[in-house]
Amino acid sequence: MDIFSSVVLGIVQGITEWLPISSSGHLAIFEKLFSIRPDAFFNIMLHFATLLVVFFVFRKEIYGIAKAVVKLDFKGENGKMFLFLIVGSIPIAIAGFLFEEIIYSLFSNIILVGFALIFTGTIIYLSKFSVKKLGLDSKRSFAVGLFQALALIPGVSRSGSTVSSALLMGIEREKAVVFSMLLSIPAILGATMFLMTKNTIAIIQPELIAGMIVSLVVGYFSLKFLIKTILDKKFYLFSVYCWIVGLIVILISFV
Repeated sequence: MDIFSSVVLGIVQGITEWLPISSSGHLAIFEKLFSIRPDAFFNIMLHFATLLVVFFVFRKEIYGIAKAVVKLDFKGENGKMFLFLIVGSIPIAIAGFLFEEIIYSLFSNIILVGFALIFTGTIIYLSKFSVKKLGLDSKRSFAVGLFQALALIPGVSRSGSTVSSALLMGIEREKAVVFSMLLSIPAILGATMFLMTKNTIAIIQPELIAGMIVSLVVGYFSLKFLIKTILDKKFYLFSVYCWIVGLIVILISFV
């Protein structure tokens, strides 16, 4: 794969990783349309690059959690958040371990991506009707984690499914955003570390580095835009995009 293709995929990843329109689904679509064949390690490293944005944007929250863990203070808000993140990470850890090969095979199924995007659009739209303002607890954290596990399917947005499920359960918007974004850290880091044990040479390739840099820069702006739309109660508008792209993908698949 050449530099240009890497940059294109980096842009796609940067835009779609945080916007609730499924980065994995869009990468699968672009790879299919333009006959680009990056390996799984390339895709996960693009995810890792955009993950670095979370560390920067939510650095205060991460510092607070780290400080609570060091002090073994799990009764305060930051300490509880750490425990909720562990609980919420359980479903995707189990699903990723048990269904690794199946998940990779789904990336070539474009029709599935189309239906998954429609599913994503539907749950995003339903989040519009959230009215409660509840806090996090272990049950809600685990439930959000189940929706994150669904996002292993290309076309199901991780941010879309986690934020939407949190809002539908009545979790207040700010907490839903913070929990959703922080929940991505163990999921993406775990996948990155796992794949690095299989392939450590690819990270020095210029194509991969170029894609990661572009993904990181674009990802910063897309995350800031996502946060603004959620807090402004316009999150549900992304559903229209998911429905349209999902239908187009399905129709093209039958042509």
